Amino acid sequence: ISDIIFIKNESAVNMFKCCFPSDKNSAKSNPIVSSSATETKALSFLLNEKEVPVTSFLSSELVERALRSNQFQQWVQAMNRSINQSKEGLEVRSVEIQSVDMFGPHRVGFIKMKADSFLGEKFIPGICFLRGMTVGMLLGLKCTDNGEMYSILVDQPRIPVGELSMLEIPAGMIDDAGNFAGAAAKELKEECDIEVNESDLIDLTQLAYGNNFPGMCPSCGGCDEYIKLMYHEIDVTKETLKSMQGKLTGVMEEGELITLKVVKFDDIWQETCDAKALCALALFGELKRRGKLSQGKSS
Repeated sequence: ISDIIFIKNESAVNMFKCCFPSDKNSAKSNPIVSSSATETKALSFLLNEKEVPVTSFLSSELVERALRSNQFQQWVQAMNRSINQSKEGLEVRSVEIQSVDMFGPHRVGFIKMKADSFLGEKFIPGICFLRGMTVGMLLGLKCTDNGEMYSILVDQPRIPVGELSMLEIPAGMIDDAGNFAGAAAKELKEECDIEVNESDLIDLTQLAYGNNFPGMCPSCGGCDEYIKLMYHEIDVTKETLKSMQGKLTGVMEEGELITLKVVKFDDIWQETCDAKALCALALFGELKRRGKLSQGKSS
């Protein structure tokens, strides 16, 4: 919280403004305005310097946590850019916070909300699932015994799609510090028991898009998620590959039940329907074809 200002107005209703910027320079552009009456608390936030009311059946404390979160602040920043670029007049008239899932006592995990949005006078669907940035890792395992390339997929239950077994590339959420390479290295250690230096990770999305896009967007019709796709290549022996196959990993305290599966690199596209894996393969192949990747290193 950068500052809290208490103001007493003529109607004797206490008002306070809390600024929760994602960075110091955005302190003026992303404030939350909250007015407290006898039993209820009216919440709002500023979007393009206009106050947008927030409604919810959740507690005021939980809604304020959601409005403070990196996920919501990043959405506000993106909407501010779009509003400023819009010639037709993009407008958000209100936001309803429908649910907030906490990861532990302090960190906001997921936010489900509905933005009452218009382009001119035309209504735009605004149902949003905010989860923030994530990172996915494509691994290249070069076998020194036969020269063949392999990779690792993680097999775990995925209740949202009703599957007990779903193969994916290793992935994880970004912490509030926004360290993509650090998060990628952490997930590789937790999910694959592979230790890497952050500097050795190749950001495929950065190589492909530069600053045009923050990552790969898998479901922009309902979710704010952008995924940074990383690549890392290491030399391994047949014995190492054998020891990885079927290995149980994951952080039990976080409910992770992960089994490793070693697959041939060229067979990944047939082994999984995971969008992260397929997009990472597409970027890897195109970057390599254009000479921007050479033996697992950016060039």
